[in-house]
Amino acid sequence: MGAKQYVILGAGMDTFAYRNPEILSKIQVFEVDHPDTQKFKKQKVEQAGWDIPDNLHYVPIDFSKDSLPEELKKSGFDSNLITFFSWLGVTYYLSKEDNVNMIKAISSISVDGSSLLFDYADDEFLFSDVKRVQNQIAMAKAAGEPMQSGYDYTELEKTLADDDFLLYEHLTTSDIEKNFFANRTDYLHAFEHINYALAVKKTMR
Repeated sequence: MGAKQYVILGAGMDTFAYRNPEILSKIQVFEVDHPDTQKFKKQKVEQAGWDIPDNLHYVPIDFSKDSLPEELKKSGFDSNLITFFSWLGVTYYLSKEDNVNMIKAISSISVDGSSLLFDYADDEFLFSDVKRVQNQIAMAKAAGEPMQSGYDYTELEKTLADDDFLLYEHLTTSDIEKNFFANRTDYLHAFEHINYALAVKKTMR
């Protein structure tokens, strides 16, 4: 059985629900982000002349004080359905404690078979001598959102397992470069020290 719900954490200006009408007819999509960000996005959607699909649910959350499980359920989320969670571009801006709390919150409303896709920095990221990595860290700090955490594989695997997630697929920077950038002729390359992970909920207790 496939996922019946798709939760985009930190959705920003994501347009999945507007680009995939056929898929949207089969699933419920929940866009989770800060209230101010969603207000701005809705204004842009209206300016574009788009209608908000019935299967799309905006879930305004201030992560510093709101509960993800509670706010999702208020928006019609069903914790009995298999769900795919997308959590991209976020983990390295959070402390390890905040990441653990997020994984715990996601696990608490996920049935077995649900999936969590995310990217993360490795444990060398914050100390890298690669120029564009240093620039990224400096820009984030200057913007008031400093990058805070990175993981080695063993630590990440244990962090997920503590909340019943099994690391199902893992792509390192070199894997990403080989699979998606090897034959490019432009300047684009996989970002150093950034990895992708797919974890699946599997209760072992």
